[in-house]
This record gives sequence, C-alpha cells and structure tokens, in this order.
Amino acid sequence: MSSDYANKFSNIQPQGPYIPLNQYITVTKANSSVWQNFSWKVKGNTNNLINKTLLAKGKYNHSNGKTYYSIYDNKDVWQGYVESNVGILSTERSGVWRSYGKYVTVTREGYNTWSDFNWNLRNTSEKIVGKKLLAKGRYFHFNGATYLSLYDTDGKWQGYINARGCSEDNIQQGPALNENFYITINKKNFPIWQNFSWKKIRNSDSIFNDTFHVKISYKHSNGGIYYSLYDYHGGWQGYINSTGAEKASGAEGIYIRNGSKVQIKSKNYSLWSNFSWKKRHSSSQFLNETFIARGQYNHINGGTYYSLYSTSGKWYGYINANACKIIN
Repeated sequence: MSSDYANKFSNIQPQGPYIPLNQYITVTKANSSVWQNFSWKVKGNTNNLINKTLLAKGKYNHSNGKTYYSIYDNKDVWQGYVESNVGILSTERSGVWRSYGKYVTVTREGYNTWSDFNWNLRNTSEKIVGKKLLAKGRYFHFNGATYLSLYDTDGKWQGYINARGCSEDNIQQGPALNENFYITINKKNFPIWQNFSWKKIRNSDSIFNDTFHVKISYKHSNGGIYYSLYDYHGGWQGYINSTGAEKASGAEGIYIRNGSKVQIKSKNYSLWSNFSWKKRHSSSQFLNETFIARGQYNHINGGTYYSLYSTSGKWYGYINANACKIIN
C-alpha cells in the first residue's frame, strides 16, 4: 500500500487524520482511560500519570466530537491515546503552574533555586538550606522532577527548586513572625480562634471596634494572614484573619466617624494634642460648652477619645468620652 493511499485511508477513519501538536500536557484527571488504539482497546488509565507532564506529539479530532492526544514520556516511550480533558496543555517543558500553598524547609545541600526553566541560577543551596519558605505553586516538569515556586515571609519570590531538596512542614500556619503594631477590629462575624485546629473562642461582634496589640502574625498556607491579639495588659486574646481588622497608626486605634453633639460635664480631664499625651487644654475651661465629636478613637487602654470641634469648625483636641455627655 502506498503512503498516499495510506494517508487517504486514514482520513476516512473515525478518529480523523493525525495532526502534529508537539505540546506538553500535565495530567490532572484520574480514572480516565488510556487507549491502545481507536478500536478502544484499553492500555491503562491516568491514575499512573497524575501530576506528570508528557509530550503530546499529535492529536486526533474524532468524529465523536472529542479530541485525543498521542502522548510520550521523557524517554520517548509512547504511553497511548488520552482524551484532551485529562490535563492542561503548555508549550513549556515545565508544564503548567499548579497551586500548592504549603510551607517547606530546604533541607538538602546541592539543590539551587532557579530564576527560570532555562536554569539561570537564582540562589545557591548554601544560601537557602535551613530556611522555611512558602511553596505557593509547583510544576511537574517533563524531566520527571517536581519544582516548587518559593516565597519568603515577606512575599518575595525566591525561585524554583527541585522538591527533593525540601521537606514539607506539617504546621500549615507557617512560622511565627514578630510584629509590633496595633489594629482595630472593624468587621463583624469574624471568628476569633484559639488555635489553628480552628477551635473558636468567640466572634468579633463582641470586640467590634476594640483595639489590640499585634505581636505575632502568621502567613497560613490557606492564603490568609492571621494576627495574634494582645490586650492592654498583655493578655492574649486569640487569632483573627487580618481581613477582619484594620491597622492603626498607634495604640489609639483607627479613626471612627461619630458626628455626635456632646457637652463637657467634667472639669477633671485634659484635651490632648496627640496620643503621645501632649496637653492642649483642660476640660475645666469648657465646662458645659457644646462641641461636635466628629470622630473617635477606641484606645487600647480601654478609653474612648472624641476628636472635638466647635460648631464653627475649630479643632480643640482629643478628650476621654467619660468627660462628656451626648446631647443628641
């Protein structure tokens, strides 16, 4: 039979003509058949190919409406025909990025990190051995190795590393990061956690608009950042997802709009220029006078401080709310 005749004959088969492809497929779907031929003789299934990247040298657009790839391993051994939906195509030998989100420690020397898959060096192993890093994603390379995409605790990318050079950490909240800032809880219905086994202490409703000191944070493998909360006396109050709070400039907490009309009823309080407690006035100067509390700060010390303005718009300072009476 001539080659022209063979080609003509192949064009009338249900699978259609062979179409060169030469792209890489990362297999992501289990329990799918791998076919020996288009008479549907089973060669195997994709369970043995999951998380492997193979070369799809060609494809067939079958009359059943499906596309089938003819796939080869990195030793050029034919693996069979698979349906196109068993994986994701890429033009790169690295395969496609796959989400991972786990902390690892670089434990073995001799494993460098790479800036790309052309093997441009980023860091030598001596610089990273012993470091705990977040592997946000991974690649199942055509060469048979898995490469992790690593980030440090500041979110700076550290390159790709062969996964064999790392050990996976079981503590998914990641390392404790030392912090020193203040936050105010500004979202309701956020859980306050006792631990990272997700035992809940309470909801944020009970501490809404309260201010806390953050001494430690965690970048969890689930993508969240968790603050470890301490009160004014240094008592630990639990963990909260950072999206349930807002960072403040200092221990006074965040600015909260108010707008109430208030009257000063005590003469024993100071009006402050700032929260370093620089005195501006004494409340005795304004006893029974009316001001507008345009905003307030819920200080970590437990006090609420109004930002006082005259009715003409002149600012007079911050005063403890206990010195005032709301009159509207």
